[in-house]
Amino acid sequence: MARVSRTFRVDPSDIFRIGIDWRGSDPGPRLADDEAITASTWTVPTGITKLADSFADAETAIVLSEPTAGETYQLSNKIVTDLELTTGVYHTLERTVEVIVEEL
Repeated sequence: MARVSRTFRVDPSDIFRIGIDWRGSDPGPRLADDEAITASTWTVPTGITKLADSFADAETAIVLSEPTAGETYQLSNKIVTDLELTTGVYHTLERTVEVIVEEL
């Protein structure tokens, strides 16, 4: 996986949302002001449950539950935008976030 752009700490009993603002200040690739996300895919490791995911304009989100205490998970979010780089080839970016599960 790629370099981790953000780390989240959660409790094993949490149902939680992780969001990425692709124009925000987090480390990693960013979208141009006139660029919008057209597709988003999350890669979620075993041991944590994906309940839902979404995207709009320059933001993506995922809702997760049932993480295992003591585990650290890396999730990647790959997006495709409306910026056509060459005929039929669109701007594609990826970020990785880390989830550390501990009793809070």
